[in-house]
Formats: sequence, C-alpha cells, structure tokens
Amino acid sequence: MTAAAHDPYAALRYKPYRWFIVSLFAMTLASQMRAVVVGWQIYALTHDPLSLGLIGLAEVVPFVGSALFAGHLADVANRRRISLVALSAVLICAVMLLTFTSIPGFLERRDAWPIYVVIFVSGIARSFLQPARQALGAELIPRELYASAIAWRSSTWQTAAVAGPALGGVLYRFFGPTA
Repeated sequence: MTAAAHDPYAALRYKPYRWFIVSLFAMTLASQMRAVVVGWQIYALTHDPLSLGLIGLAEVVPFVGSALFAGHLADVANRRRISLVALSAVLICAVMLLTFTSIPGFLERRDAWPIYVVIFVSGIARSFLQPARQALGAELIPRELYASAIAWRSSTWQTAAVAGPALGGVLYRFFGPTA
C-alpha cells in the first residue's frame, strides 16, 4: 500500500481560507510596518531610547491584561464578529496615527502621549483579534486539511513579519511617516 500524494495547496483551494490568508498577510504586514514607523517617529519626537521601549510596553500591557477574557470570548461568541470589530478598532487606530502625523505641529505641541494612547487601544484590539482569528482559520477548512492550512498560515505570517519592517523602513526613509 502506498501513501497518498501530499497536496501542499489543498487548503488554498478553499476560497474562504484564501481570503483568510490574504487578510492575515495584509494585517501582519501593516502591523509590522506601523511598528517601524511609530518607533522612528517616537524617536524623532523625543530623542530618548527609553521612549522606544515604552511603545512596546504600551501595547503589551493591554494585550496581556485582556488576553484571558479575549480568549474566553473567542470560545463562546461569534469569532467572525469579534475579528471584524477588532480589525475595525485597529483600522481606527491606524487612521488616528495618520491624522496625528498629517496635522502640522500636532505631535510637536503634545509630545508623544497621543501615540502611546492609540498604541494602548490597539493592544486591546489585537488581544481580541488574535484568538478569534486563530480559531476562525480552523473553521474555514475541513479537519483533514489542517496540516496544509497551518503550514500556509505560518509561512504567510513569517513572510509578512519579515517584509513588513523592511517595507516600513523603506517607506519611512523615502516618503516620511505619513506615507
């Protein structure tokens, strides 16, 4: 008896999973780009290396602090709705960061605290997004394709996590923080 041939593209044959992978790539890429740009922007405002560490703290404290509740909610509520609400909150945070940067002199008059507040809110939104999105991915395909789906999800995330900071740095260097 011979083993059945492995189809590495099996999970991608499901349209909802393809959309899931595309959204995962876009979200991770954007998140990584934002992290680079916000880091440079904070440093340009404060010239203080400690301020860079405070960015991570402003995001991780609410992320970890609400993780247990967010995971529980992802287990008992509509994961698609949680994901959409959390993604909407992340989008609103991105628009706020863009607004802060686009208004001449806004951050210079207020220092960096508005950025920290937005990053804090983004951390809360991402704590709800992560468990809901992880579980939602498993609902989109048959159980026998989980191995293929996990490989694609992992590869997609890794690619975006590497490309995002590089692309964010290039955009910041050549076009500034608003781009």
